[in-house]
Amino acid sequence: MIGLISAKLFNVYFSFIMLALGFWSVKEGVSMLEKHYNFAKVGKIITRILKTVPDAILLYTILDHGHEDFAVGSLSGVVSYLSLATIGCGIYLASSQSRTKSVSLDKIVKTQGAIVLLVTPLLVCVMVDGFCFSFGFIALLLYFGMFWFLSSSTVQPKSKDDVESSDNEKEIEPHTKGLVFIFIGTLIVSLYSDDFIDSFFLTYQQSTRFNGVFYGFQYYPLIAELPTIIDALHSCESHDSQSSLSITVANIAERCVSKLTLFIAMLCMFGYHSEFMWMSPAYTETFSAILISSLIVGLLLWTSSSFTKFQGVILMIIFAIFFLFIYFSMTPYNQRLIPRSLTKSQALPQIEQKILHTNKILEDVNLVPFL
Repeated sequence: MIGLISAKLFNVYFSFIMLALGFWSVKEGVSMLEKHYNFAKVGKIITRILKTVPDAILLYTILDHGHEDFAVGSLSGVVSYLSLATIGCGIYLASSQSRTKSVSLDKIVKTQGAIVLLVTPLLVCVMVDGFCFSFGFIALLLYFGMFWFLSSSTVQPKSKDDVESSDNEKEIEPHTKGLVFIFIGTLIVSLYSDDFIDSFFLTYQQSTRFNGVFYGFQYYPLIAELPTIIDALHSCESHDSQSSLSITVANIAERCVSKLTLFIAMLCMFGYHSEFMWMSPAYTETFSAILISSLIVGLLLWTSSSFTKFQGVILMIIFAIFFLFIYFSMTPYNQRLIPRSLTKSQALPQIEQKILHTNKILEDVNLVPFL
């Protein structure tokens, strides 16, 4: 039994590392292509879409395996880690490097803040009416529309270090290397998505007291966003803190909106087709946290012209509050995943059926269930 558990844990961690490596590989490959070519509008749209291909693959696997609660938690985690933690830390680091202890951002950041606010009404609609196909279609239009608009807008500023490094890398890294990185990363994510989801839920969710919302909030950002977060924070510590912060915040805000629209589109369309039910109060609380995070960051970027360490600390404190809220509110595994249209007594047979289905999977693969 101990050997079996050890083998399962190894499978979880190995697939976790491989997925993180796949996301990193795609990110690096797209960066290489962007440094080599001054793409026209269509090229910029394609490269932006390529960055989210691993997310689409992993999210499809999660939803296809019936773990929509994990997908909802993943969306909350991505938005919180990117918009609150990363931007908050970036503002704090850049302000600390500045002589005036404050930094001013370029106009493109205000545009990104307005785009973040533009998505918030869609979040409210999903909270009110659940996973509807029409909401998914609107989110998909916003997903492509944001890329189209940003590819037509003013190019984001680059620091001198970025320009010099890109000139040097043009001589070192052929464009084929970027394509190879993208192909290998996409292949890795495709191969290990099923393995990670199956082994993760068979190992953890049945043996612990948390539901999938918490696991999605905690683990998905580490898989998909850790390289982006590290790069962003490293650039904010450069000497040209103002220019670096403008680039970082603009990129993080764009990535946050792209993940928001992509996740909502897939959740709503997949949920409509598979008849996902809105689980209350877990989904309502999680989407409320996403909505509050988006409003805070969107309003801050849209209305503020300069940022100080205090604002960065406030964003990090809000992130800590949301993390603790998810931790303590998502502890009861079954009680907080009740369909909104049903009472608890009506929903229990459906929950028990899902547990029996999971145990059947365990028996099929000759594993001993934890329950």
